[in-house]
Amino acid sequence: DCRCPDPWLGCIMEDTGYYLPRKFSRCSVEEYVRFLQDGGGSCLFNKPTKLLDSPECGNGFVEQGEECDCGSQVECSRAGGACCKKCTLTHDAMCSNGLCCNRCRYELRGVVCRDAVDDCDIPEACPGDSSQCPPNVHKLDGYMCDAGQGRCYGGRCKTRDGQCEALWGHNSADRVCYERLNTEGTEKGNCGRDSSGQGWIQCSKPDVLCGFLLCSNMTMKPRYGDLDGEVTSLTIYHQNKYLDCQ
Repeated sequence: DCRCPDPWLGCIMEDTGYYLPRKFSRCSVEEYVRFLQDGGGSCLFNKPTKLLDSPECGNGFVEQGEECDCGSQVECSRAGGACCKKCTLTHDAMCSNGLCCNRCRYELRGVVCRDAVDDCDIPEACPGDSSQCPPNVHKLDGYMCDAGQGRCYGGRCKTRDGQCEALWGHNSADRVCYERLNTEGTEKGNCGRDSSGQGWIQCSKPDVLCGFLLCSNMTMKPRYGDLDGEVTSLTIYHQNKYLDCQ
């Protein structure tokens, strides 16, 4: 059901509207959830190290000369206000916020502050001497994941079906497509650029699944972004059935 829950003001992302909308349709919410689950929100973890505005008590950021900053008076009172007063820690308080801060005290060493989200992630634990959870870390690229169906890359479990579904909404092509196209070493199928940067590397048969991503039943446009170039399409007749290789 993609109907907008607010017929008067309309919904965000509509192509037309006369008022300032305040709600998302259910379809937009579900699409955004899928986008985040596919790793599309990774840019949100790129936290800036420097603020453009000048330091100010009450902006929610601990800056030079401040011990804490719980935000505005309303935000501080909502958080209890017991740990931080005017950007200074209250008596006996070790911290005021953070995933490893519990009632103004540091969490014990080893308490998990960030769970692993998939096979490629590693849970983080509080250090015992800080209110902040350590930076997010993950397994090295190349580790097997998803019961051997994929490999870790950049902290996410990359499978052929998962990538095709995220981009086009359908599964990966049959292995026969990979064996036929990726062993050719052309722009239609390959294992990357050669050392000159002008040609393509032919995949050896054991490595065909590590080469060019091939999907099936692709749509005219990808689900995210714009199509740069043309879609390679090939139909193969194999074992009394037609295979779609794109």
